[in-house]
Parts: sequence; structure tokens; C-alpha cells
Amino acid sequence: MKWSAPTFVATALLVLAAPAQAIDLDTNAVVNIVEGIEIVEDQQLNFGTLALNSGTLSISSAGVVSDPNNLTADGTSQREALFTVTSVTGSVLDVTLVPGTPPTGLLLQAMQFDFDGTTVNPHTMAGPSATLAVGAEIVIDRTSANTGNGQTLPYTVTVAFN
Repeated sequence: MKWSAPTFVATALLVLAAPAQAIDLDTNAVVNIVEGIEIVEDQQLNFGTLALNSGTLSISSAGVVSDPNNLTADGTSQREALFTVTSVTGSVLDVTLVPGTPPTGLLLQAMQFDFDGTTVNPHTMAGPSATLAVGAEIVIDRTSANTGNGQTLPYTVTVAFN
């Protein structure tokens, strides 16, 4: 095939006029960095001194004690747990409560909470801090529970951004 000068020039112009097959563009990502979530235990969940009998006792997140089996031997220290949660105003937080492994013969269940008196989950922070109150029910099995002071019933409080 023979190329004439006008054909060669026209072909070269078409190749040079074609759009670019690659292009680089430098750009930026944007991020807002905020303080995370802080939680501090101000008051420990305390069921008080209970008799070694089978039954349940509950303390609501408002601190109301229900003792249908008359387990309370000394109720002066019975109280709900209180935590101060600090985060960004307007942030939306989820709360999860998970009981751990309790001592033999004891069970922690029916855990509940409220944020500044409201049980809405997730919770929207109205200000930089809020009070998280936690209540629960303890179950005693007389046949396997042991007597002793200061028995601990572990649980995990998880507060996370929604």
C-alpha cells in the first residue's frame, strides 16, 4: 500500500486529535476528627446483703428494688449502677449490656438501662455528657450458691457510635 502525503498528514492529524486515554487528577479526602466516647462508672450496681434462699431480686435503672422472694437481709446499699458517658453533642450512641460468668449459684439477667431517664436506644447526646443508669435482676439458686462477702457478678457495658 502506498501512502500519499495528504493521506499520511490526515491520518497523523486523526491520531493526534484523539482524546487522551489516561489522565491524572490530584484531589483531597475530607475527615472530621472528634473525641471518642468516654464512660466512667460513678456508682456500682449493688444488690446489697441477701439471704441464701432461692429466688430473684431486681433493681431497675431508676433504682426501684423488687424483692418478691424476701431475699433482702440488709438493703441499705442496694442501688442501680450509674455511669457518666461523654461524647460529642448530637452523636447517636448504641448501648449493649452483656452479663459475664457469675459465681456458682448466681445469675445476672434482665439487664436494662436508661440515658438521663429515657430508655430510647440509640440515644442522641443532647449535650457533651449524659448519665447512663443500669439495672438488673439477680437469681439465687440456694442449692449451689455460696455465702461470702463481695461476690462479683461481671457484666460488660458497651457504648458505641450508631
